[in-house]
Amino acid sequence: MFRKVAVMKNTRAGCLVAFSVLSTTAASGEQFDRSVTALTKASFVHLKVAYGCQRHLGVARYHEAHIAVENALRATGLPTHVAMAAAEDLAKEARASNLRMPDRSSQKCFATFVHTKNDLNRWRAIVTAPPSPQPR
Repeated sequence: MFRKVAVMKNTRAGCLVAFSVLSTTAASGEQFDRSVTALTKASFVHLKVAYGCQRHLGVARYHEAHIAVENALRATGLPTHVAMAAAEDLAKEARASNLRMPDRSSQKCFATFVHTKNDLNRWRAIVTAPPSPQPR
């Protein structure tokens, strides 16, 4: 199976989005692209919440979210060194955007963190699921 990997900067969202294009059918390729984009955005949102709520959740949750971003980017087919560099860029963006965020309560932080983690896990399961057999 042929696979092509490309990296594209999404300046509007301020994050690096990784696309991996499969050469099966156009429909499944587009669906995979949307899933990869959603996975990357979900990991970025999760990282922003973890950084913004670091005081309530602890440093370990921020590091966990940072690793989740790296893993999400690696799941798209990026090489490890590229994924780690892109994850660091996303972490810088998360730190910069959270400077403008008001302080959150601990209850809201925990609920938002759990919600974004569940969303991230759902998209990760979609992207990393084995491909279904194509009807002939």
